[in-house]
Amino acid sequence: LAIRGASETDTDLRQRILSSALSRGMPIPRDVLADLVRADATEEIRVIALDGLAADPDPASREAAAAALSDPSEAVRARARDVIAELDAVLRRRHSDR
Repeated sequence: LAIRGASETDTDLRQRILSSALSRGMPIPRDVLADLVRADATEEIRVIALDGLAADPDPASREAAAAALSDPSEAVRARARDVIAELDAVLRRRHSDR
């Protein structure tokens, strides 16, 4: 709830919570990260959520990153392009390993 902003409105604290959770390998559901990427008001949180999606090579993660290509923030769009490239590379390797 704090990450989503439902129980915590301090953006800096939400950013630290999300960053810390991801860096410690805590599982954050893909749908939570996707929602943050698509709708959070804070650019930094959208970028961090994209980082989380990059660690989850799945077509749904790629879809959420692709949605960020139309984000108003250039920083978010740039990170989305990087995440898509990273996910595409992993997904291609998985497909070729079959």
